[in-house]
Amino acid sequence: MITKSKPDIARPLRNAKGSFILDRAKKRLEEINQRETQAAAPSTSRAKALEALRHDIPGVQVNFDTITGAPSHIMATGRFLTTGKPGATDPDSAVRDFVSKYEALFGHGATALQAGQSRVTREDVTAHNGMRTVVWQQEVAGVPVFQTVFKANLTKNGDLVTLGSHFMGNPIHAAGEQLKLVARPPVDAGDAMSSVARNLGGDLQKAEVTSNSLVQGAEKAQKLTAPGYSDTTAHLSWVPMNENTLRLAWQVETFSLQQNEMFRVLVDAEKGTVLVRQSITTDIS
Repeated sequence: MITKSKPDIARPLRNAKGSFILDRAKKRLEEINQRETQAAAPSTSRAKALEALRHDIPGVQVNFDTITGAPSHIMATGRFLTTGKPGATDPDSAVRDFVSKYEALFGHGATALQAGQSRVTREDVTAHNGMRTVVWQQEVAGVPVFQTVFKANLTKNGDLVTLGSHFMGNPIHAAGEQLKLVARPPVDAGDAMSSVARNLGGDLQKAEVTSNSLVQGAEKAQKLTAPGYSDTTAHLSWVPMNENTLRLAWQVETFSLQQNEMFRVLVDAEKGTVLVRQSITTDIS
């Protein structure tokens, strides 16, 4: 069984010879989240659209994302949300039609699922029944939006079973002036890694950080090396701060030898401050 690491997880410290030793007495760092959360209920603008959906599909269940406000889970027990079209050339037509019909609920139209606004990051088919799962990742200017995906489950006939969105309604507007920072962020990957180290209780100078791979794509994905850290990657990411605001950030994932733990940290690409810190270490017990 895989569970979260226990609070007294071992972490390495240096002994007199400079080797790493384990100290089980120190607790793990708490997570950080500077994003604004709201009640898991529809905004006023979405409430009317929800009424229309409930009228069309009695018994439909809808949950909402507490940051973006999007309908994060939609399902109706014992029935499809919509049926597929026989002979449809687009296997995802039921998804696009549903989003178009309830555009006010999602805060965007079906164009949000087109290339340039999102990209398909997963498409699986279950062998025994042909059930398809499709996941889109929202992006702005070629940079992914952090933890902002759209997921649909469809039958082999194209019937829509469940749907869930974490998409921003108007990501271009939410990014605003931050769009100008994508080409050349004031805080670069080395600066971000230095900020991560300080946030984790270390002391790392930018000059000690080296990018050891070609920078890839608009998100500037790259691998970094730094003393005291391993398996480090960095790329640009948009962080939804609330329903209407995006901040450009560096998403850094690194294993801290001091903490003996893997972290995902998002550093503001303009100010260098930490917006989100998550542990992504698990124990097998």
